[in-house]
Amino acid sequence: VSPFNYTVSTPNTVTIFSGILDANTLTFNGTGNLTMGGGELQLAKCATVLPELTGTYDLPDGKITFDGVCAQSVKSTGTIATDYFKVEFTGSGVKSLTGNTNIADSIFFTLPTTTGNYVDAGTDTLFALNSSSGIVTHTGGHVVGEYNRAFTSSGGDYIFHVGSDNSDTETYFEPITLTPSGLSGASSVTARF
Repeated sequence: VSPFNYTVSTPNTVTIFSGILDANTLTFNGTGNLTMGGGELQLAKCATVLPELTGTYDLPDGKITFDGVCAQSVKSTGTIATDYFKVEFTGSGVKSLTGNTNIADSIFFTLPTTTGNYVDAGTDTLFALNSSSGIVTHTGGHVVGEYNRAFTSSGGDYIFHVGSDNSDTETYFEPITLTPSGLSGASSVTARF
């Protein structure tokens, strides 16, 4: 895809190396193959089970942006693997996670401050697999559920952006900071909220 914006319905095969592929409110459900070596795929489907990537996909690079005003479910795999390279949770609607969601490089939280990203705390976890302390960018939103970050034994400050689900019209949000120093025997920490 050349470096221009595109809006498409569900294709059989798409490969993105640069530019922005904007699926907008159309269905992009991965029934064909998706490969990303760069660029950005924007998904803003307004439905309870979309957007999701359910077909064959290979995402060694590039950014998936879950946008839109509706509640959207991000469907992923049930085992620890690199499912996404970069992910951004944006727009104004809650982005919930179905299955373990694993991000190899960076996570961007740009939802409104009072809006959370929901995780099924009983079975699913949002995994940040990059052990660098600076891979999470936060301007709003937070995680409700289980949120795991990889770290190095003395890797700086690791901030967990977790909070409440606003069910009582109050949002309780607190950035929890982990600062490892000379630790051994552990490579990640899960915050449950």
